[in-house]
Amino acid sequence: MPLRLVRRPITAPPRCHLPVTPRRFQLDPPRRMRTLPPVSDRRPALPYPAVLLLGNVAFIAAWIVVLKRPEGWQVVGPVLLGLFLVLRVGGVWRYARNNPDPTGRAKRTAVISTVLALLAVALWVFTLMSGPR
Repeated sequence: MPLRLVRRPITAPPRCHLPVTPRRFQLDPPRRMRTLPPVSDRRPALPYPAVLLLGNVAFIAAWIVVLKRPEGWQVVGPVLLGLFLVLRVGGVWRYARNNPDPTGRAKRTAVISTVLALLAVALWVFTLMSGPR
């Protein structure tokens, strides 16, 4: 595939540089010759909303387990609740740490999310202790 000419606007050089004669046409390489961004060595991670969604699903499953009380609920319920805390609270704090915000909004959101998660766990434990009705 031959190189094609792309017409680009002629711009004046900045005043701090020596005068340069601008080219009227620049060569644009074909698509197959363009370079790709470098590949990261890090393992791919789940996107932030997917982690939070999995945490919410684990919390809803923990509620179903504590209300239905199937066989083995004493083990499955707390495991699901722990999974909720790790995914939901850990995900929010990981996002706050990886995306620094000069206004501190991400950290405030993480603190509020942690407090709400602890209140939800307290309500779950209260339901567990009150027994079936």
